[in-house]
Amino acid sequence: MDTSNHEHVGKALHLLREGLGPFVEREVKTALDSGRISTEALIEKWWNNAPHAHSLRNKPITDLDVASLDVAGLLRLMRITWRDVSYSILGRTELNLVHDLSTYRNKWAHQEELSSEDVYRVLDSSERLLRAISATKEAEIVMQSRLKQLQALVENNQIENNQQDKNYSSKHHIEGDQILSAQVSGSARGVFLQSIHKAKENHKGKPEELTRKIAKIILKECLDLCDKQIIDEFRCTYGPLDKRNGWVDIAATYENNNSKPVEKYPKILLELKKSDRKFVFGTEDYFEDIDQLKKYMNSKECESVEHGIIFNIGQLQIFRKHNKLIYPVTKVIDFLPGNITDFIKNNSSQRENIHKIVNFVKTVIIRQPQESQKLPATIIAIYNNKGGVGKTTTVSYLSYFLRKKSGHLKERMNSVLMIDYDHNQANLTKRFGFDKTDGEMHELLVDVKKGKDVSQFQLKYIKQVRFKEKGIVIDFLAADQVLCEGIGTYEDVFNFEDNNCLKKLCLELGKKYDYIIIDTSPGWEQSPHTQAAVTAADCLLPLSKWGDFDSFDGYRSVICDKLPKVSQVQSHMKPDKPDNLGLWITDSRDNDPMIKDMIINEFEYHISQIRNKKQELELRRGFFDFQNGNKLRTIKHSALILKSSCHNPELRKDFLKTCHYTAIDKAYKKLLNSFIGD
Repeated sequence: MDTSNHEHVGKALHLLREGLGPFVEREVKTALDSGRISTEALIEKWWNNAPHAHSLRNKPITDLDVASLDVAGLLRLMRITWRDVSYSILGRTELNLVHDLSTYRNKWAHQEELSSEDVYRVLDSSERLLRAISATKEAEIVMQSRLKQLQALVENNQIENNQQDKNYSSKHHIEGDQILSAQVSGSARGVFLQSIHKAKENHKGKPEELTRKIAKIILKECLDLCDKQIIDEFRCTYGPLDKRNGWVDIAATYENNNSKPVEKYPKILLELKKSDRKFVFGTEDYFEDIDQLKKYMNSKECESVEHGIIFNIGQLQIFRKHNKLIYPVTKVIDFLPGNITDFIKNNSSQRENIHKIVNFVKTVIIRQPQESQKLPATIIAIYNNKGGVGKTTTVSYLSYFLRKKSGHLKERMNSVLMIDYDHNQANLTKRFGFDKTDGEMHELLVDVKKGKDVSQFQLKYIKQVRFKEKGIVIDFLAADQVLCEGIGTYEDVFNFEDNNCLKKLCLELGKKYDYIIIDTSPGWEQSPHTQAAVTAADCLLPLSKWGDFDSFDGYRSVICDKLPKVSQVQSHMKPDKPDNLGLWITDSRDNDPMIKDMIINEFEYHISQIRNKKQELELRRGFFDFQNGNKLRTIKHSALILKSSCHNPELRKDFLKTCHYTAIDKAYKKLLNSFIGD
């Protein structure tokens, strides 16, 4: 055992106790005084989770000075009362730190060997937890120890590498402690890169084993997970098992592993691929990889899963699961180069880029849900280049059904916001009996552009659509006459390429809602409103109409002409363009085989005209449902649906009364199942 390491950990735990004591005592007292937890319940939890604390067994917890508990007692008390005490300023990340520190405290107390990396992790976790509770004095002392430990870790690792291979330095032109530059020596990302470097240099097994090791380093160092929150080979019974084709490589959780073990409640899935299998959008290999991940994420064992990741050491991509809907939240990110040693030594800009990627990954998976107490809304734009295909009708009914049917995991209704961004026709606004607003959306966008907090304005401008069925109310942002008139051109004021104000507005609104559904206008080049709406969306739901061959060509132009333009204006880590949910055909009459054959032949014709292989495959997957035997995606014909789109206001108002009718439910069943399942 390394005595020095043991002493370092002991000092860190002492400082942690000094900072945690007053905080935990205050939070527990507040919870008792407010009635969030009773004294009896607290006593029961304490003894049920501390059966060997004989010295305190006869002492009522009401007489116990919480601040006098040792660090093990404080960490245990925080774990067992996390939900009851509701530590006011802490979230899931801090709970993971508590679990991690408890594990290392137990190793320290039982005189188990602690490595230099273990010491750094204890110091880093202690500092972050102390800063989270505003124990600044103790945090600063721990920080100084952490920086010294990081420097020692870098130097010791260099000596170790030189002993393993006497010619290593000359071969790679490394001198002394230059393996990690001073630019990263003061940051935890130095240890992250160093851990990956060490794993690669010391690895002597199969390449896929190295991929697994590095994937776990990412989970631990980037997301602050501990070993208990990560498992290998998680079974996913989405269909007949064939050797490994039912086992995702890694499952993980950021939840408390005692109350929600990863074996039952996984939150993250990782599917690992060989380093030479590159992720290139539009290729057969890429679609095969993401289809496999989606099957795992939608298996019955993975109902709790929120994110999935494909990873091949050099690249990664993150996908979000929202009920049954799965879509990318990052583009394919180039993560690590082949020569990590030269990378660490020479490429400071790329090291900084790795730091940005790590922060972005943590924000997507941990920080955003933690800040809003939920995952952000899924933003969906419904579009075709041609009009008259049922966009407004589908926005109405899809929003209604998403509000009514919340999915298999939800104990409450989904919160849904509809946005009418067809400011010229404003059909959605008229359908619900409203007039265009006089500058309300324009004002919201201006405030967003200026960086103002628009949360207070939302209540004033958001209208409510009340359906006849009890309890079904959907929020609505109406079309705007000022935006229709184009006071100042839309591109000049709200340039979607450089500063998409609608996207920013939707992200702000997304903290409150589960789904945001945007109705768009037809056209593209002359419709900056449509360009902004499509660019703002996470997912694109394209529509065409049964037998309307012009609308099929409109979809082809969306895939081959319009979306490639969108891909030029997105950020370097977010997806290039909204995820294409595939073409849905409205007013379908499946019992007419002649028209159906004509539609299939028309699809095949459009595919045959594409010379770009990637676009050809994307277009085929858009026309035909690869997840369902290459069938057409259809929304069935219903007279009630047609009635709701009539221009006669007396007939149209019946829409609010007839949404719950069985015929309409059946018509939209396939589409709804693709969102929330059966």
